[in-house]
Amino acid sequence: MNNIKGFNQFITESQVFRFDEYKPQIINIISKMKGGEDILDLDRGSIYSLITNKNARVGDSKKVGFTLDDCNKWKDYFRSSYWITNGVWSQKDFNPQLTRKLGPDKTLNYYVTIVKDRENIIKFGKSLMDLSKRLSDLSNQSKSPISYKTHTILDVFVTHNDSLKVFYYDSDLKDDIERVVNEWIKSNGLKVSDRTHYHGADVRKDGGDKESWGQILATMVLDELVKVVKQYGNKHTDEQYYEWFKGWMPKLIKNIKIEYK
Repeated sequence: MNNIKGFNQFITESQVFRFDEYKPQIINIISKMKGGEDILDLDRGSIYSLITNKNARVGDSKKVGFTLDDCNKWKDYFRSSYWITNGVWSQKDFNPQLTRKLGPDKTLNYYVTIVKDRENIIKFGKSLMDLSKRLSDLSNQSKSPISYKTHTILDVFVTHNDSLKVFYYDSDLKDDIERVVNEWIKSNGLKVSDRTHYHGADVRKDGGDKESWGQILATMVLDELVKVVKQYGNKHTDEQYYEWFKGWMPKLIKNIKIEYK
């Protein structure tokens, strides 16, 4: 097992993996596997939080120049009648009454990570009406439902790796979704970050709840980590496994294939 260098905290300027913050949880997983203990849902939750960088803190938006008044205006807008919101995410749906070609058990995703500086985030907010028009037009032309969502809370937006998620239900639209979103990015002068993954698929299996692509990735990462620790056992220290994990996890995620049908 090689100790792969790099990726200690940032994959790029904006997609962040806070390995050091989650080191105790990762070390605990490694230690449990060496001791023959069971892995828990909590362990998968830790990997999911690491992948998405979901643990925002009150005041995170202040670090990039926003005020409390800015935060309140952001929240008020994304809780307005223009959006469907659960208080965490705010979503726009286009032609939801149309048939989903993939059926109810699979949703395809396209992700964008916005570079987190104040000017760029303001541009993003102002450009969403344009994105709505472009995706609405594509939905009308393709006769297929399309949605997108972003964060209702500004503190979460400035930390979360998934700034924007576009949902679609026809695998034939993959290239069109990517094209339309990237034309919107270019036309509005938005700065975006490189990512380990741009596409994903939320999937329901065996009649259970639908799992997000982030949850599916977390399961796959955890399963592979468990497999490696079981294979090598005490040949490596917990710290050696952890150092290896930091370099290996982004590469694994980048190479995971999606079933589009």
